[in-house]
Amino acid sequence: MKKIMNPTQIIYDTSAVDYIASLKPKNVCITTDPIMLKLGILDPIRDYLKAQKIAYEIFSDVQPDPSEALVQKGLMHIIETKPDLIIALGGGSAIDLAKAIVFYCIKIKEKLMQSEYIHKPLFVAIPTTSGTGSEVTNYAVITSSDGKKQVIQSELIQPDVAILDASLTLSAPDNLTAETGFDALTHALEAIVSLESNPFSEAYALKAIELIFENLIPAYQTCTHLESKKNMQLASTMAGMAFNQSGLGLCHSIAHSIGATCHLSHGLSNALVLPEVMKFNSRNHQVRDQYNMVSQYLGLVLDSPDMNVKALIESIRIIKQRLNLPTHLHELNIPMDVILSNMPKIITEVKQDFCSESNPINFTDEDIRGIIMTIC
Repeated sequence: MKKIMNPTQIIYDTSAVDYIASLKPKNVCITTDPIMLKLGILDPIRDYLKAQKIAYEIFSDVQPDPSEALVQKGLMHIIETKPDLIIALGGGSAIDLAKAIVFYCIKIKEKLMQSEYIHKPLFVAIPTTSGTGSEVTNYAVITSSDGKKQVIQSELIQPDVAILDASLTLSAPDNLTAETGFDALTHALEAIVSLESNPFSEAYALKAIELIFENLIPAYQTCTHLESKKNMQLASTMAGMAFNQSGLGLCHSIAHSIGATCHLSHGLSNALVLPEVMKFNSRNHQVRDQYNMVSQYLGLVLDSPDMNVKALIESIRIIKQRLNLPTHLHELNIPMDVILSNMPKIITEVKQDFCSESNPINFTDEDIRGIIMTIC
């Protein structure tokens, strides 16, 4: 028996305030980051809550790659606040942190209370970047005290509502638009070839890829291009819905370790590795067929299926160039010595990474090493 669930209600073509106004909450906890406060992106929501005399607290200590220590701090905040509505506003880090806080809050209550007395607050995710898809997934990535990426997967952390308000993405700098956009593209392309791929995840992933190919470069080039921003937000959410059903693969596993080792953003790490992992995976006949299908869907039709696959991979490299994203780590002033000295740790982390389980083909230590050396 196979089961497909999309439990998150998606609200789009509206403002975040309009939807929150329909909820009539009594006590609200907002998780966000200092930049959202500084840019005033949270102001409309805060002004509405003030005007309606609705109690609220803001936990704004969010940092990139949220740590276990930050989760513990946020956990105390939510326990003291006792909200009936939790709003996570920001990029993937803000939403993932809120997810982890909700998860551990419920787990603590399960140890102390009977289930009928445990009430999960309504969890609303409002993304301000277009890449992670965290607003519609039951995954969260937290960084442990030793720097490793830890994945939490649970239905408890699936947002109840995702609000796609594209106006909130207009302030994102161009490099963030590029990097998060590549994260979404990686989600979709890995979902297509994952061992757990299915007709539903494939449909979401294909549409996401199409939207990204059409809209990522315009969204990067003109920060006020609202139509492309809307489409990138839709693409990111669709890609999140795809990989939430299918899992990911080797690109994400390597990106998690490389990102932690070299202190790179997740989207940038994916962009560095994606073409090389696609080339590696395409040695498998079924993967080639799937990439050929994607290539034809995008209109990249050449003389043979193999040429179509090469055209798809090359088109991704071209998009990277148009977005001014690096191809090699040395372009980021990361010396090869850093990679070589950490290679045993990186290989171990990649093999242990949650995403590796659904990669379409098996890989060895030397395969991992070979892919990483191509980006040095």
